[in-house]
Amino acid sequence: MKRRPRGAGRRSPERRGITRRLRRRRLPVLLLAWGCVLCWDPGPTLAQSSTLRGELLHRNGEPATDVRLVIVGHPPEVVIRDGGMFQHTLSGTPGEVTLRVVGSPELEVLYPPDGRTPVPSNPETVVPIVVGERIGLVVEDRIAEDLRQLRETLEVRGVSADAIAAAVRAEMEGVVARIATITEGAVDRAVAGADRAELRERIGSRFRNWLRTGRDLVDAFGLIDVTRSMSQANFLALYNSMGAYSDSWAELDASLADAPQAVERGWPGEPGVALGARLADLLHRARTDFHEPVLKLREPLL
Repeated sequence: MKRRPRGAGRRSPERRGITRRLRRRRLPVLLLAWGCVLCWDPGPTLAQSSTLRGELLHRNGEPATDVRLVIVGHPPEVVIRDGGMFQHTLSGTPGEVTLRVVGSPELEVLYPPDGRTPVPSNPETVVPIVVGERIGLVVEDRIAEDLRQLRETLEVRGVSADAIAAAVRAEMEGVVARIATITEGAVDRAVAGADRAELRERIGSRFRNWLRTGRDLVDAFGLIDVTRSMSQANFLALYNSMGAYSDSWAELDASLADAPQAVERGWPGEPGVALGARLADLLHRARTDFHEPVLKLREPLL
């Protein structure tokens, strides 16, 4: 067997020198890249938040300053200053929040109903909030004050206690008679009005939420660029928008299935029939003109 000549297959000193120089040049680059990986800190992920801007008012439209307001589930407490205007950062991005007055037992949130208000999609929108005493308490205080003034006026002029008691009793009987006249049928009207208000709020809140998620979905479609691959971040934004839209449609569809018939009952006669028909047509158009085309886009995207 032939032996290979000494040095055969070995690189020449010149080639070995070139290789060593290339390795020395690559080493700092590799060390620098590895150091960047070790030192890179993405930082904490910022939690999503939204803002509620509001104006707190009394019944008469005057600013309700120095009132302590709580947005349930979104601390801290808000103390209203500066003409009743406030701006509060919410935890997360809720679709609706509940407002409560604290520290003033006589005050309640009169508007929005039950203190619940949708969070506007536009953070610059100012939500009006009205606080005050309930009508029953106000009337009771007013009657008590009127009777006290009558009693004190008669006492100062020396009228006997029996005569004063008779005058107060006559005044009370007159109040009862007037209230009976005013409120004849008022309870039925008030209940009907409350039912209508609840129905309007239910229909309005579901449509507002559906429209908001629909606008968000339309904006998310703008992230698609057919000339290049879609980034993971943009895909997740679109996917989450589709999920939020689907949930809002499901709520709209389920909660308003009987709404046209409820409107007909709430507004008896021709007005109710016309309003119910208009609502039914609106729901039909929402389904056929918008929702069903959106459903056709979902599967191809996925």
